[in-house]
Amino acid sequence: LNLGADVSRTKLPMLARCMPSSMGLALGLLIGPYLGLDFCIGNLLQMLWRHKAPQQEAKYGVVVASGCLAGAGIATLMQVFLSLAGVVAPIKVSFQAAEG
Repeated sequence: LNLGADVSRTKLPMLARCMPSSMGLALGLLIGPYLGLDFCIGNLLQMLWRHKAPQQEAKYGVVVASGCLAGAGIATLMQVFLSLAGVVAPIKVSFQAAEG
């Protein structure tokens, strides 16, 4: 994938912007799917923002993205601490066959 990105940058510059980042792909495979979904939704929102207001997105985009990631990290820590404290979630999701 990295070789394809390097070759496309030099030989086919129009195709280069469509090649995924190998680092981004590796991060997507290492982290859980819930965080990858957050990244996809955040990227979609940032692309829409960039289309509507490019100057504001260029100025505040990194700050907003960092805040969203920090918020997701804080929410994950809260889930961990609540589960360690024995707090039970009000809804239980199960993928087992229904009883009855």
